[in-house]
Amino acid sequence: CQNNGLSGTPSVLGNLRVSEEVLPGQPDIIFLEFAVNDGTEMDYKVCYESLVRTCLQAENEPAVILLFTYMETGHTCQEQQQEIGEHYDLGMISVRDAILPEMEAGRMEWSEYGDDDVHPSVAGHALLGEFIAAYFAQAKDKKADKSYDLPEETVYPELYSDAVLYDATNLKFHDGSWNVGTNNTRFPAGFVYQKDTGNEGLTFTVTGKTLFLVYKVSDSPDFGMAGVYINGSLAGIVNGYGVNGWGGPVPTLVEHFDQETQMQVEIRMLDDHTDKSFEIFAVGVSAG
Repeated sequence: CQNNGLSGTPSVLGNLRVSEEVLPGQPDIIFLEFAVNDGTEMDYKVCYESLVRTCLQAENEPAVILLFTYMETGHTCQEQQQEIGEHYDLGMISVRDAILPEMEAGRMEWSEYGDDDVHPSVAGHALLGEFIAAYFAQAKDKKADKSYDLPEETVYPELYSDAVLYDATNLKFHDGSWNVGTNNTRFPAGFVYQKDTGNEGLTFTVTGKTLFLVYKVSDSPDFGMAGVYINGSLAGIVNGYGVNGWGGPVPTLVEHFDQETQMQVEIRMLDDHTDKSFEIFAVGVSAG
């Protein structure tokens, strides 16, 4: 059993991590859970399907089971993820579908599941274990009448496939006003801007169709904004400050091209933010 969960992260980052962190272990079963951390924008939907399809295409043909958690506020991305699960004929387990009828009938309180408005308590985790055990019991009694065939058609017309993460360990770069090394234990080989050092950009070249940036968002106003330039043009602005930032990794889609493109990338602080901090954890590139 391997736990590749990373707190507070959506399927956008999961899709960038799965090929190097999950699949090399050749797991027999992969559970995917991003129903609470995902949003409803198209990027989340496309990345989730890309993640699902990447897992299903693994050489050892693992079983993929989708788990949908639920917030006390009612937020869950179950509907959009369930649509993908149904398309690929996958096993699915829903927390909402199990506990909401019980709460509405007065037979259960949220506190019997959650430690706060989102995270399961010890009892909540035990309940999730019961859901999974019940799923396995049903699956054992149901014999497949044929081998699994991956659908050729996708739910969304274009996916972010063959995604990889780059950092100082596998990227040829010129660091400029940036130093290698962060305090994040999962992303120690990222890049940290050295404020008031001239604002020389971090530069590197990658090839693919899609560029993602994974960076730290903090609730400290000491963190500022940086511009991401691709082949000399401003492709996007990323903000290291957010009122709800907690220092965890935030993945953002910077640019998507219709065909594979060599991208000469430069990242530098905005001119009026050179007295601020910024931390890049990794760069994500998808070929598909």
